[in-house]
Amino acid sequence: MKQQRWTILHEDEDVIAIDKPAMLLSTPDRYDSSIANLKSALEYKRGEIYVLHRMDKETSGVIFYAKTKAAYQNISEQMESGKVDQIYQAITRNTPAEEIGQIDLPIAASKNIKKGMTINPDGKTAATKYRILSRYDNYTHVEIKLITDRIHQIRVHMSAIRCPLICDKVYGDGESFFLSQIKRKYRRSDREERPLLSRTALHCSQITYISPSTGDSMTIEAALPKDMRAVLHQLEKHNIRG
Repeated sequence: MKQQRWTILHEDEDVIAIDKPAMLLSTPDRYDSSIANLKSALEYKRGEIYVLHRMDKETSGVIFYAKTKAAYQNISEQMESGKVDQIYQAITRNTPAEEIGQIDLPIAASKNIKKGMTINPDGKTAATKYRILSRYDNYTHVEIKLITDRIHQIRVHMSAIRCPLICDKVYGDGESFFLSQIKRKYRRSDREERPLLSRTALHCSQITYISPSTGDSMTIEAALPKDMRAVLHQLEKHNIRG
């Protein structure tokens, strides 16, 4: 997949917020620091920055970094006390049982999934709120709010309620999304069909926090990227709503 260029959504004396494209690491790879990543790219231009939260490689959307130690400590405390809101949008297979719901299931590292997580009663407490935005036949567009922020939390929780994110290679079936899956009488040509989406369908659409310098509530937003919009557009056209 061709790597998209990232966009600065907001910058002040405390933070720099980016609309991260899918397939770009948010921090350096643990084993190969030469792989392109957002933190290193920002530090090349801005000097030292501090990681406030991480985002999976395949996830797109709002991510922000602190520019000073003081801002890092302030916002980290906000995050630990639940004062930072992180809102995501996802496309799932199947539909949650409730229009608006909360998933409270503890999460721990999995012994069976390499670098993966699993539901475990001895794991860390984890809570995820969701609400349905649009229903389709076998698919759902959902908005998700993190109450806690565990590794892979959204992906693990949605899979646990049998609504895995489409194209998720770890917690779903990992299959790319093709128009032929939903369009009746799809006409096949000699050309190989290209997928509408081939990465985990997860996007951070909004982050709200309190500015360390001014005390004002700050909301940073990022629109859905082209690939997820394409899937939703075709679901609207060709998939019968549930």
